[in-house]
Amino acid sequence: MTSVAIPEGTVQRPGFWRVLWELIVGYLFSLIALGVPVIGLVLVGVFDWHDGFRGWPLNGPYVPAGVWAILADLFCAIVVVLVSSVIIAGSMQAELRLPVSRLVVGVVVALTGVAPFLDARLLPLTGPAALLVATYLVRRFAIARVPPLSIRPPRWLLFAGAAAGIAGVTLTASYGVAHPLWPNSVNANGRQISFILRNAGFAEVTLVDVSTPARVGATPWEGRPVRGVVVPARGSRWITLLERGCPPKDLTVRYRIFGRVTSAPLRPVPPPLELRC
Repeated sequence: MTSVAIPEGTVQRPGFWRVLWELIVGYLFSLIALGVPVIGLVLVGVFDWHDGFRGWPLNGPYVPAGVWAILADLFCAIVVVLVSSVIIAGSMQAELRLPVSRLVVGVVVALTGVAPFLDARLLPLTGPAALLVATYLVRRFAIARVPPLSIRPPRWLLFAGAAAGIAGVTLTASYGVAHPLWPNSVNANGRQISFILRNAGFAEVTLVDVSTPARVGATPWEGRPVRGVVVPARGSRWITLLERGCPPKDLTVRYRIFGRVTSAPLRPVPPPLELRC
């Protein structure tokens, strides 16, 4: 099926600020639609709320270290982009009464990261700058540019998409279950990093070691070694790095879970007012 572009000038596109408002409204609808399953995944231990990782273009929900983590992050990003583009474009189209390309909106969302829970973006933009750029791109290229298409995908493509979705959910959930440790509540008292190491899962975790000298506890009189410390299911332990200054970029923790020893990267982000890393 072919489509014919709508000639410019035949349709009066809405102004920039109207598109910005509709983009914000669509974002809020996407937040509701995505927030419910995200909360559910947090409750079952696949994700946890964290202070954020610093990186570009892919920086979560898991630390992108290793193929397994990167594939899980990419799957989460694809789901967020698909859901957000459909909801944002549909919301805009209903209010503006003009055709809005879901494909173009999806590309804009992927470029700017303007979607809830999206820890990936192709353009190095954040905050208001990303929102303004997204508004310009949506207004310029997505609204009243191409008439809506009605395409019925072949059955094999639907089956392939369903299989890919099931594989992605399985891959992401299994990674979250096997890597349940998350750093939170980072402090930098006297340039010494302390953070809560939270076990978001329902399986007990026994710490083996940390890649840099560390102890369990947040106060000087708590000097228990890391090795052998148990982090109970849905529980946490304070970890203090003995070397002062910014935490190493390759900081990792080794632990025993389900009878096997594995490792996971940690990215504790200290408050910028206390320690700029």
